[in-house]
Amino acid sequence: MKKSYIILAIILVSFMIIMYLIFGFNSKKETYIVIGNDVKWKLNNKWEDDNTSVQFPTSTKFNVYDETGYLGNYIIKHHNDKWYVFDESDNFIKTSGDIFATNDSAIVLEDYEVTELNNDDLKQLDEILKEYDILDYTLLSINKKIEFDFNQDGENEELFIVSNLFSEENNGEDLFSLIYYVNNNKVQIIKENIVSKENELDSQYSDVGYILNVDRNKKYELIIKNECFNNVCEPCYEMYKLKFGKYKSIKSCE
Repeated sequence: MKKSYIILAIILVSFMIIMYLIFGFNSKKETYIVIGNDVKWKLNNKWEDDNTSVQFPTSTKFNVYDETGYLGNYIIKHHNDKWYVFDESDNFIKTSGDIFATNDSAIVLEDYEVTELNNDDLKQLDEILKEYDILDYTLLSINKKIEFDFNQDGENEELFIVSNLFSEENNGEDLFSLIYYVNNNKVQIIKENIVSKENELDSQYSDVGYILNVDRNKKYELIIKNECFNNVCEPCYEMYKLKFGKYKSIKSCE
């Protein structure tokens, strides 16, 4: 009799293991990021566009941010090409600007301060632009500097977002949009777009949309927004990951 119980126990445990292997892994929570009204990404070993049903079950809660900061843990619904935010009682939550939403509580947007380039930064920019044969420019239409500990080594690195596109004061000079990362005086160009004056209105400029950590490794990812003048093209977003000291694209616009 005792032997029969042991055999039954072994069969039961084996059955439970098999069921877990079949259904347990498949029931793993899917991770999503929603940005604005057009971007819906899904983590499937890598980040990719999710072209399945636009709606989420009401049981799926999202940590929602807008341009004012963190709003809370809410339900999001898509209607007439726009995302709307609701609480559990189906009360509408007002938002400002584009939303950022994720159902993964480990993904948190970081606050950061933006300043302008100082004189030393402008001298460094001049040296960078020489590599593109741009020796002079009249005015920066985008002039941003972010000091942040991107690699969590205890010291701030620097991220620069600069452009002279769409400035009323440029005089037929070459135009540029650059994002570059500086760590220990080493410069890495993350995004570059060099265009002539006649192609200016068809060109894209880039900006940093979000700084976040998506894989719990204490090194921060960037989400970069690319857009056109007067919205002549749809904005597109990319994600960059810090690998071996350099930012690499892990989700492109394509």
